[in-house]
Amino acid sequence: MTLIVQLHLHQFAAIILLYSGPDQILPLLSVLGAVIGFLLIWWQRFMRLVRRVWQAAFKSSPTSEKKFIDKNVETEKCQTEK
Repeated sequence: MTLIVQLHLHQFAAIILLYSGPDQILPLLSVLGAVIGFLLIWWQRFMRLVRRVWQAAFKSSPTSEKKFIDKNVETEKCQTEK
């Protein structure tokens, strides 16, 4: 009991990892492999969805661009007249 109390957390984790064998680690690595495989299969579709949402959220309409350009032209005309 005193051994466990005196160990720090990283030392305790190292002892647990040393204690575990392949029969305990293999299922964890299988789950990790399944998650990575799932991400690899669906990553392109997920990124396409994110890209479309981003473009839809920040898409500027042609009329707003025209208004912005017209404002800049008017500002430049006013500055040249002064």
